[in-house]
Order: sequence, then C-alpha cells, then structure tokens
Amino acid sequence: MLFTRKSVLALSIATGLMLGSQSASALENPLDKDDFTKEQLATVKVSMEEAIAKAKKAQPGTPIKVKMEHEDKTIKYEIEILNGDEEKEVSVNAITGEVEVEK
Repeated sequence: MLFTRKSVLALSIATGLMLGSQSASALENPLDKDDFTKEQLATVKVSMEEAIAKAKKAQPGTPIKVKMEHEDKTIKYEIEILNGDEEKEVSVNAITGEVEVEK
C-alpha cells in the first residue's frame, strides 16, 4: 500500500486526536535504548511525561509524536504538537529541562 504525504498527515492527526485525552505514557516509546549508553541515560533528569507537559505549556496543542535524540552533545526530547492545522516541534533538554520552540 502506498502512503501519500496527505494520508500520512491524516493518520498522524487522527492518532494525535485519539491520544490527546490520554496520558503521555500512551504515546509510543520514544527511546531506543540501543541508541544511548548507560552513562548517557543516567544523565537524564526529565521524564517523558514532564517533557510533554513543558512542551504543551510552551506550545499549546496535542502532542502527536515524541522521540528522544542525542543532539549537540546532549539528550533532547523532540515533541511534535498539533494545534489546529499548524504543527510545531518543541525540543526539551532531557537533562536541564530547557524548552525551545521551533520558529
């Protein structure tokens, strides 16, 4: 089956709407433990639930995707938030809790 960008977006929106009223733990696990060392994971101070709450405070809407990335010598949660027809990406530093909204 071939998915177009439009059908993938529609599926993402539908999934986000279904998950919007559920807890953050209902979102897919953003962490592939093979991507991080035990030492790196030991530095994480912000849980996924806390990161989602911080992201929603900075950018209101429904979180539709969460993933954890090792970027710029730190670990960040990348959270995609849908508000109406606008999608924004919010980064939350998993160590410091610092929030950055995509411009």
